[in-house]
Amino acid sequence: MKKQRLLLLFGGLLIMIMMTACKDSKIPENRTKKEYQAEQNFKSYFKYISDKNNYLDNIKVYYFSISISKDVQDKVSETTTCSYRLEKQKNQEFIGNFEHEVSESSQYSTEVKNQIQYPIQYKDNSIRFTEKTPSERYDEFVFSSFDSSLLKKYKIYDYLLKHPETELKGVSYKIPINSEIVAPFIKQLNIKNPKKSSISVTKTESKEYYYTISIDTDSEIYSIFEGITLEDVKEFSK
Repeated sequence: MKKQRLLLLFGGLLIMIMMTACKDSKIPENRTKKEYQAEQNFKSYFKYISDKNNYLDNIKVYYFSISISKDVQDKVSETTTCSYRLEKQKNQEFIGNFEHEVSESSQYSTEVKNQIQYPIQYKDNSIRFTEKTPSERYDEFVFSSFDSSLLKKYKIYDYLLKHPETELKGVSYKIPINSEIVAPFIKQLNIKNPKKSSISVTKTESKEYYYTISIDTDSEIYSIFEGITLEDVKEFSK
């Protein structure tokens, strides 16, 4: 009987050792195999996020926006969005528009209440308004970077390896509200009592990437979006 118990114990230990040995040593302890594979789709994009100045030559179209949504009455919300759209010209300069929009949404429809556009250009690492300048804007976040390696320690709550029809890929992370990723936005936007935050990175096709950061309070939702369209995918993936 004792011999049988020892054999069972030894067999169990052997199975555990074999299972541990079979796990890919590259996969972190806080990731499943599929989560790790999903993150590998964004290796080049994570490098871009951490140091965007090294990639400006390869960006064809750039988009950045900050939206603030809050309830104004029962089942009706108001959203204020400041957005930047820049497109590279033949002289390698970025030219485009800044847009300030206020919209109102109910359960079945969305109505734009106010919308104003301002011509802009991106030169010498800064946004320049070529005509009038809006009172509300967030120029300091355009082409700004953050340390994407921080994402390695955060929990993945959703992922998509590859959509069978659209080839869409994505990874979503839960982020602590004291994270260095969201701290600059909380400070600059003067967000009071943030409750939770998250970030999703997405690849819509071979040339398009974007991320969305969400910061929630009891009464407001802040959404930070940045998207890029590439000139050369092979160069970006080096």
